[in-house]
Amino acid sequence: MPLLRRREPGPNMRHDPRHGGAPEMPADHGAYGNEVPPGLLRPRNGAGRAALICGVLALICAIGFFLIITVPVAILLGLAAVVLGVMGRSRVRRGIATNRGSATFGILTGLLSLLLLAGLAVGGVALFNSNKTDFKNFNSCAQDAGSNQAKLQKCTAQFKDGITK
Repeated sequence: MPLLRRREPGPNMRHDPRHGGAPEMPADHGAYGNEVPPGLLRPRNGAGRAALICGVLALICAIGFFLIITVPVAILLGLAAVVLGVMGRSRVRRGIATNRGSATFGILTGLLSLLLLAGLAVGGVALFNSNKTDFKNFNSCAQDAGSNQAKLQKCTAQFKDGITK
């Protein structure tokens, strides 16, 4: 095993006895000194990435629409995905971000979740309006039945037959 030799300070290094004699790098040791060229700035992809995440989560919540808590969450996430996606696309257009695809996909999934929820709401209202008399009949039948399980099952069967005809 070769012995490691300590480097002697060169012309660009200073010797600092406080740090065990290890040579210290000069203050302007970067390749560009203290200045960073504009082309090497990190892209600001946060809005596009957040739009993608919000859009996918909104779509998942919209698909799970049968849970009451997921509907408002899906609406909020869908709106956030659209807004953040538009912000991300504008950053790409200005040249300060590089994730046009993520921002676009975030917009699309956010809009898709909002359209899915709107379609489900319209469908639910239409279903209720077309079967309003069946719902009223079921309600009165269930109230008349009280706690009698046989009568409640008969009301449920009549309601199911009325809805599916």
